[in-house]
Amino acid sequence: MPQACAWPSETDTQELVDAADDLFIYAGAALRFTDDPKWPEPQEPLRLVLDSARNASKRSTTGASPVLMPSWTPYIF
Repeated sequence: MPQACAWPSETDTQELVDAADDLFIYAGAALRFTDDPKWPEPQEPLRLVLDSARNASKRSTTGASPVLMPSWTPYIF
């Protein structure tokens, strides 16, 4: 019997924890965004969340302000 792969991966989980940086509102918004029933599978919104975090991290190293992905706005409150 094949072993099911863990989802999300440990790497994805750690990236999400690092991106949240103790900001519970970020973690909550990411969870609501990923859990939205409009997504047939949670992998796609998680990929968008992690891509957004990676891009924000790149911007912060160049001195630019990180920007929250506009599609997240409804999930913040």
